[in-house]
Order: sequence, then C-alpha cells, then structure tokens
Amino acid sequence: MHPQYHWTDRKIRVHTFICLTGLLLSQVFYKKERDVSYHMSIESLINKLSEVHMVETISIYSLNSKPIRETQLEEMKTPQ
Repeated sequence: MHPQYHWTDRKIRVHTFICLTGLLLSQVFYKKERDVSYHMSIESLINKLSEVHMVETISIYSLNSKPIRETQLEEMKTPQ
C-alpha cells in the first residue's frame, strides 16, 4: 500500500483497489499452487510467474474483414 503519492480521494481509492486486487490474485495463485502440491513462498511464485512471456498479435488483412488476433506463449523449460 505504501508509498502512496496521491492526494485526491478518488486516486487513493483506485490505488487501494489495485493493491487489494493484487493481494487477492496472489492469494488465489498461492492456493492453486498448494492444491497441486508445489510448496513455494508467494514471492517465489510471483518471480516464477513473471518469467512467463506471452505475445498477442493482431493482423488486419483487409478493411472489410475482422482483425485476426493470435496469442502465443513463449516456450519455457520450467512448469510456469
């Protein structure tokens, strides 16, 4: 939650919301990790997940057709 360099109520609420959302997501990842019998700290888990790289490309072939969206994960050696 700190440092917090916001002065308006709205920005403080948004900052708090983002921090709590991040905390919630980290706890969900931690629980899922425990459910599959991995035993890492939350910090180690976040470091491992930060190694996952994904590329999303949007191709436009003509103005009359819809853009084509493709998602590709980078190949990884470990089970991230």
